[in-house]
Amino acid sequence: MRAQELLDTLSDEDLKNKANECFIEAEKTNVKLGAGASERQRLLTEADFYLRALVWREDARVAVRDFRLEKIVIVLISIEIALSLIFGGFAIYEGIEQSVALDHMDTSTAATATAMQSAQQALQTLKVDQEKSLDRLKDMNDNLQASMKATGRMATATQTQLAILRQDQAERAAIQSKKPKLILYVGPNHTNLSQPGIPTPPREVTDTSVTFDFYLTNEGTATATKVELRAQVGATGVTIETPSPHQQIIEPVGSLTHTFLIDFDFLRKNTQIPTTITFRYTKGQAAFPVTFTVDADQIDTGTPLGQFWVEPKR
Repeated sequence: MRAQELLDTLSDEDLKNKANECFIEAEKTNVKLGAGASERQRLLTEADFYLRALVWREDARVAVRDFRLEKIVIVLISIEIALSLIFGGFAIYEGIEQSVALDHMDTSTAATATAMQSAQQALQTLKVDQEKSLDRLKDMNDNLQASMKATGRMATATQTQLAILRQDQAERAAIQSKKPKLILYVGPNHTNLSQPGIPTPPREVTDTSVTFDFYLTNEGTATATKVELRAQVGATGVTIETPSPHQQIIEPVGSLTHTFLIDFDFLRKNTQIPTTITFRYTKGQAAFPVTFTVDADQIDTGTPLGQFWVEPKR
């Protein structure tokens, strides 16, 4: 459906309800469930479209009302001009009659005086009528200026509302842009696992185990909650031990990999959680890879952290 068809079929209340539905859906959007930041932004953009449609309709109604007022003012001014012309015509007519009366002064001096007095009264009446007409024109001009000022105030109020809406959208975008950034370091040199090929010396190595020091660090701009570190071991018969709460995922029989979950309640920005992981296996175990990913409420599921190889003692 096109935008014009949508606006023609929806009332103002429908537009408000749709905008509210979009804001509610945007607040309920859970990035961890796969909706993504783009879905939330789409909902906010759709809500902005409905709100702008309401503003457009209000501006259109104000414009129609002002146009009608201007037409009424023009009609009234035209009437005043017509009345002025009529009274002017009457004055000219009275002047002609006065001239005729003067041409016939032979009738009588009294009649001439009476005619002149009548002409003077007519001119006085015309003067009064013209003054009244000027006063009415002045009042209409004052009313027109007041109407234009009121229209300007309404336009200013509309601009203020739009500015508030833009500021609210900017604040929402700023909040959404703050996210945690989790990085996993290993070993005494704090090697970043996202940089492959760098040696990762263990803390301790035996015939059946190897222990590493890990540092899960939040270098982002927001706290990460319900953090779940995933360690996928690419070998059978390998288990892990760690002081942090952890569990092994149940996998199909014969799976060549084992996945272990290490849970943390939260990780504030610019902080790190140190932990040790001991990989246990039988003597003679071959080298195997370990891949780390992480989950949290504020980041995508399965965000990669890096991979390294465990070299058992020979």
